[in-house]
Amino acid sequence: MTQLTNAAQGNGITDVVQVMISRWLDWLPSNRLLYQHDRVALPPLELRAAGQLFRSDASFCRFARRDVEAVARHTSLAGKSLLDFGCGAGRFYFGLRRRHEPAFYLGVDVRADVIAWAEQHVSLANSRFQFARSNVHNERYNPHGTLNNRDWTRVVRQPFDVIQCYSVLSHLILDDATEVLDLFASLMKSESLLFLTAFVSENSDDVALNPDDMGIDIHGPLHVVRYRRSYFHDMLSRHFHIVDEQAGVATDGQTLFILRLRKVRGSDS
Repeated sequence: MTQLTNAAQGNGITDVVQVMISRWLDWLPSNRLLYQHDRVALPPLELRAAGQLFRSDASFCRFARRDVEAVARHTSLAGKSLLDFGCGAGRFYFGLRRRHEPAFYLGVDVRADVIAWAEQHVSLANSRFQFARSNVHNERYNPHGTLNNRDWTRVVRQPFDVIQCYSVLSHLILDDATEVLDLFASLMKSESLLFLTAFVSENSDDVALNPDDMGIDIHGPLHVVRYRRSYFHDMLSRHFHIVDEQAGVATDGQTLFILRLRKVRGSDS
């Protein structure tokens, strides 16, 4: 039975106050050393996604640690392989602690600039962390891309123990989202876990593009792709069993889904 939690409630402090505190902490020169991993400085502002949310170094790292902790609550990363799909400049990497480091990490993205930065900084500091780019078309992040989502298999060829997909389906048209879910299913083992976020609502259309009732400033194509919750569950059920569902814990109120492959009838796995 699906466990539905809402980690957005009862935190005792709002995200607005947290951002204000984070910006204050950024003013302390000695604190900047805490925002490094393997002595790699944080990526420049123009390579960070999520608008104003990650402009603060402290907020950038706080959300990175939150992502890592969400994974660590369900599985150990030690000795595991991890695919970070839509990795940007490697934000997940900056949330890691030594005990959480995977044996192998592959971050992939459609943006050439973020992958180039991550290869030149993160991979050089720690060879277990590798990055790859595919020129897959996305109207928001790579409008001149010439490949489709099935072409991800050119750079992602092996199964992974853990797949992280933060704020990616939130910016994909339905056909692309379906192809990405198919891809994930092909890359998972029987015990693998998939962590992905999406905009879902009880009262949404099945699929809503840039809806005007989000309570945020919408700008540009595919800023928000939101699903009716029951419709999205049906999409997931083709391949996956929902282990946990946490409402409102990701950027702009996205829901985090923790998923396993559905067991094939008659399978011993």
